[in-house]
Amino acid sequence: MVGMGFAFAMTAILLFLVKIGAADREKLAGLRRYAIVFNLILGALLTTPELFTQLLAFIVLQFFYEVSVYISGYWERKEGRHV
Repeated sequence: MVGMGFAFAMTAILLFLVKIGAADREKLAGLRRYAIVFNLILGALLTTPELFTQLLAFIVLQFFYEVSVYISGYWERKEGRHV
């Protein structure tokens, strides 16, 4: 439960950083490979030592990261900051 709570919090934090201008879609997309490694490590640390559970946690964490990237791009297009 703590891991999935962290996934939701990570999304909220990333979107907060986008709203205040500390991050943008290009920056988040550029950091994607680091996010993959970070999410793999988190998936391993926050779950039981079963590979299936770890991969499932990674998929959820990465999905929320990608949603954050998509929403930040949508916000930028809506506000006219990005073409």
